[in-house]
Amino acid sequence: MPYVAFYAVNLVILFAFAFLYIKVTPYNELDAVKQNKIVPVIPLLGSMIAVTACLVTAQVVTHSLLGAVMAGVVGAVSQLAVYWVFERIMFNLGGDGIRNDGNNLAINVMLFVLNLCIGAVNVVSMIPY
Repeated sequence: MPYVAFYAVNLVILFAFAFLYIKVTPYNELDAVKQNKIVPVIPLLGSMIAVTACLVTAQVVTHSLLGAVMAGVVGAVSQLAVYWVFERIMFNLGGDGIRNDGNNLAINVMLFVLNLCIGAVNVVSMIPY
């Protein structure tokens, strides 16, 4: 029974996060997939990997459903914060700024890597010494 509970909660957190992430970005990643465009989806994939890593680590470290939920929420919120801060920094670069319309490969790869790095920091922070 714990397997089913952890699995269900982790899926709910992951899909709720993906839904929120798609709503926060100025473009719709699902529409990009329908149009066979991968570039706008790259940051979402990185953030989903990072949130999944947080969920897995929390389950292994805490052995608690509540702990897993808390870590998943922290992981999801941190990924949304990373996107928000990154967009503000990129927009203010050089005075003119760089607006990410979803089609800039360099910006989206940078955001993908940043998402993975922040996810790794979240995961390492959960491991007890």
